[in-house]
Amino acid sequence: MRTRIVKSFIIILIISLGAILATWAKYQSLDPCEWLHRDISQKINLPILMIKAQVKAGFLLHGIASPSAGQCIYAWWKYRFENAQDIKTLGRE
Repeated sequence: MRTRIVKSFIIILIISLGAILATWAKYQSLDPCEWLHRDISQKINLPILMIKAQVKAGFLLHGIASPSAGQCIYAWWKYRFENAQDIKTLGRE
């Protein structure tokens, strides 16, 4: 029983490290707000300063002056989901 728990822990640890390394390889950052900035900059050719201002303004419109990591992750997921829907509908127009 104990060895099964240790093996499960090691597998979860390896998967977690793999996810962290993959995220670092793509974004060169572990900050979810930075992920959002980089994803937007790949779609829109604007200077990063303007993108950061746009994201900050979006948070301010929702009453968030200083977004937490969780709020940035939610905004990033939402952006990725909306972007995926745009890609799906491109071929139907």
